[in-house]
Amino acid sequence: MAVLCRRKIIDLPVEVLDVLAAMARKSGTTLKSYMESVLASKAAESNPSPSGDEWFDDKENIRMVKHGISQLENGEGRIYKAEEIKAFLGV
Repeated sequence: MAVLCRRKIIDLPVEVLDVLAAMARKSGTTLKSYMESVLASKAAESNPSPSGDEWFDDKENIRMVKHGISQLENGEGRIYKAEEIKAFLGV
């Protein structure tokens, strides 16, 4: 479980809280836990690009990036220098 470092107070319309409370009950959890789960899930899905580059909105692109990172972490990949890539491309 992640360590929480900050508390934030948010105001939501009563109607929204009622819907969230019903969804929490349906999933068998508390409203607080349900809301934390929904927010964490949404944040994990969001575009990680600081500039909002649309390339990162494509889930397949993100999957390929994560796969490449995983390969490097497992010693299955190789990092190329810019000069090597230029030489290979002939530019």
